[in-house]
Amino acid sequence: MIVIPAIDILEGQLVRLTQGDYSRKKVYSYDPVVVARKWKAIGAQWLHIVDLDGARQGRPVNVDVIKSVIMEFGPQVQVGGGLRTLEDIQSIVELGASRIVLGTSAVKDPEFLREVCAKYPDMVVAALDTRNGVVAIDGWTKSSGLDVLEVAKLVEDAGVGYILFTAIETDGTMTGPDIAAVQRLMSHVSVPVIASGGISEPEDLEELSKAGVYAVIVGKALYEGRLPEEVITTYSAPKEYME
Repeated sequence: MIVIPAIDILEGQLVRLTQGDYSRKKVYSYDPVVVARKWKAIGAQWLHIVDLDGARQGRPVNVDVIKSVIMEFGPQVQVGGGLRTLEDIQSIVELGASRIVLGTSAVKDPEFLREVCAKYPDMVVAALDTRNGVVAIDGWTKSSGLDVLEVAKLVEDAGVGYILFTAIETDGTMTGPDIAAVQRLMSHVSVPVIASGGISEPEDLEELSKAGVYAVIVGKALYEGRLPEEVITTYSAPKEYME
């Protein structure tokens, strides 16, 4: 398992939301590039970048900032937020991103997802963000009405390389991850699972590592100092996932 720091960008700033609520944001840095430089120096293997403006508007917005982050950190980044057309996805790939994260488009348009997976094999991460086991879409503002396990099988069949699972109820709360939900998802799919949401202490990482997840995305717990920065290098990817 590896630990991936999150860089969520809203209006050019690094922020964290609580439970996906745009009105409950906290700014941690006015310059995400400086933060990316820090994580690189510490030894982070990957970064997780979310264009929050893009997720809400349905198209990439913070492209210049994302480009600068990738130039600073390197290509081992996964980028999501508003990627709903092939042209937008291509623009992010051309910036140097090694993975693309699809949420709304992956859920609403299975044929589009298949097309993207065929064009970018092993680069697609399907983000399944849930409330009470139901997948949310459009920047977490709407419900798809679809059960997460049903959608997980569909995206796996479409050819995604990874599934990113977030229980929205726990995201940004630092109350602990929903381990049971993660385990339930992992029992239904064979692709690597990335867990996100609720991480508050090193013991949470230990539990997720024992559950067998490929990676954990951590945001607020790092920025609030609840986790020592050393956890970024405490874990490493299984050999079969080394890139």
